[in-house]
Amino acid sequence: MLDRSVEVFLDDLLEFVEDGKVVPIIGEELLRVGQNGDEISLYRYIADKLAERLAIPAASLPAEPNLNAVVCHYLQAGGRPEEVYPKIRPSRCCSSPGSTASNCS
Repeated sequence: MLDRSVEVFLDDLLEFVEDGKVVPIIGEELLRVGQNGDEISLYRYIADKLAERLAIPAASLPAEPNLNAVVCHYLQAGGRPEEVYPKIRPSRCCSSPGSTASNCS
């Protein structure tokens, strides 16, 4: 039996998922999107888009950057943490089955 506070938390979490306010991320290897004819992880796609939106040159990141590398680089360069989260926003490509990153903005 779950503690009542855990049960309430899980109920709230499931409601947020149903409302589309929270996207459950199961594992990086399970979530793939198409980009420029290649299949990459959703995390990699988000990291690439975040770096682009934060104006971080690709040359200053690892060959296959992840979110941690992008955010750390941004903060070490003097960026403010509160500027990061608004740059990670849902895109149309991830909202419907069968769509690809190549047709997203």
